[in-house]
Amino acid sequence: VGSEMCIRDSNTTEHYACGYGSNNGNGVIPAPPNPWTRNKLLEQYSSNNELIHTISTSGKYTLKPRHIEDIIYKINISESEYYLIENRKGYLS
Repeated sequence: VGSEMCIRDSNTTEHYACGYGSNNGNGVIPAPPNPWTRNKLLEQYSSNNELIHTISTSGKYTLKPRHIEDIIYKINISESEYYLIENRKGYLS
């Protein structure tokens, strides 16, 4: 599906969104889209983007695993650059 939508897998230089890698049972299960891809898809296909939470104050934060609390945290590092962070621990547990 990802290759049909021209979504680049962040773990390879290929233009495929699934394959071998982490969090996908060694290629048996398609890997879930990375935070950047999920954000771009929401921007394009949804008017409600409650998935992204911007962190603007320094502090200590706890990120629950994605399968428990589906949130992507955005940390701006400049006017044009940012980090997107999510916790994928236990995705296949």
